Amino acid sequence: MQVIAFLILMLIFIAILSIDKDSLDPKIKWTSVAIILGIVLIAVGYEYISSKKGANKRELVVHFTQGGSLMCKDVKVDIERFNYENGTESFIAKKEFQNMRGTVISLDDCELYEP
Repeated sequence: MQVIAFLILMLIFIAILSIDKDSLDPKIKWTSVAIILGIVLIAVGYEYISSKKGANKRELVVHFTQGGSLMCKDVKVDIERFNYENGTESFIAKKEFQNMRGTVISLDDCELYEP
């Protein structure tokens, strides 16, 4: 989807630049180019930040599923006491642990735990 959006923006960019300067005021032309470049830069920045967060989340989930522990809101989360729920990206305490019953912890609040 990002490739298609990029190609469409490039086509608009080329179309604006190829318009004869008599039919379009140069101020409008360069303002349009600046706006398109701004949109592209914002999209690239957003994609970079989003992919970085996604990679971090994948690393945490892999560490958890391989038997590692995570520290989430001062709670040690491990595979023995918690289940990972993909849809909500959260950890839910297992039923057999009554003292943690109903505990739901978001993956966003977690980091790797190294004892």
